[in-house]
Amino acid sequence: MAQTFLVSPKIKQKIKYSKNQQDSLALLKLSNLTLLKEIKNALSTNPFLQYTSLNDSYIDSLMMAEPSIKDDLISQVNTTRKKINKELCYYIIQSLDEHGFFQENIDDLLNLFSITSNELDTNLTILHDLEPCGIATKNSFDFMLYQLKSRNEDLAYTLLNTYKEEIENSNINKIITELNITYDEFIHQMDILRSCTIYPYTSTNTSVQTIVPDLFIHIENDELDVQLNELINISLVEIDTKQISEEAKAYLRDAKTLVNNLSFRNFNLMLIANDLFTYQKDYFLYSSPLKKCTLMDVANRTSLHFSTVSRIVNDKYFDYKNKSYPLSVLLCKGISNKSTREIEEAIQSIVMEENPSCPLNDDLLVLALKERGYNIARRTVSKYRKTLNIPSYKVRAK
Repeated sequence: MAQTFLVSPKIKQKIKYSKNQQDSLALLKLSNLTLLKEIKNALSTNPFLQYTSLNDSYIDSLMMAEPSIKDDLISQVNTTRKKINKELCYYIIQSLDEHGFFQENIDDLLNLFSITSNELDTNLTILHDLEPCGIATKNSFDFMLYQLKSRNEDLAYTLLNTYKEEIENSNINKIITELNITYDEFIHQMDILRSCTIYPYTSTNTSVQTIVPDLFIHIENDELDVQLNELINISLVEIDTKQISEEAKAYLRDAKTLVNNLSFRNFNLMLIANDLFTYQKDYFLYSSPLKKCTLMDVANRTSLHFSTVSRIVNDKYFDYKNKSYPLSVLLCKGISNKSTREIEEAIQSIVMEENPSCPLNDDLLVLALKERGYNIARRTVSKYRKTLNIPSYKVRAK
């Protein structure tokens, strides 16, 4: 009997972004200080841009600020001899979170730059090898694997990569039996795992970056007033376009694109800021707990794409009572209807109140949090504890 093959074609929609769209999306992610440097660079090279500033001396002092680690990474990309997609790497560097991890949606990135998965992996590998090593890995787990692989610690790599769950559940017998190693060798490999750092950025290798708030928040008559911090207002130089060369027209197009992209960035930043501060106004006006609010919630309320909201919130700060805060603190993922900030404060409070001679391990922290109304898994508690730089109970013991 002849076989019949049925072919079911799959159609996958792929969005291809123009260079202008890529530039616009990249601009959304920039912090105010980095944006200021980009604008100053454009002003120095494009004759069709002009600006007005309220405080030139203040801006000059910002420009002289200590380079951030992202600035240093971009410098390394510019000087590498390896074949690299610089625009892609610039974008990834600007997308790094506060710990040096890259957690954006890969499919969005492939569409944005019209590249293959192999091309992305090649460029990510180059970034991983920059200083600090392991930059742009996805999370602490992948960062630890990177460290072990670069140090040729094959057994420790296998232990972490294959037996992560067994390690968390202290199922040592299974590990020893399947790897055919002694208990002493297991302890030695665990010491190697503990020698790994969990973040590419640490307090010793991250320069102090000047924070320039993007927004100012004031309370007037029991209402929140949100103002954009525009350090420089750029505009186009008026000129008769019929009298200029083709080369000059190219500069003019670039100038128009930058002005439009800045307008797009500022409009959407204010749109999202007004939404967030309106939604969380009780926190500022009455010291109420932050409400559960995610990026998707903001996207739905503002009718913006999720990725656009993510890019705008990234690396943005607001000034409130002369202190700067990341805009992301108003986004609460909500575990058991509690905000991330609430949970972190609860963990800090419990640790501060514990008996120094008998500190609580993560299992006991779970129980203590449950008594306060936070029903959280042990693994999640451990993640928050590490994020807060709280040592394990063995280290805290006095």
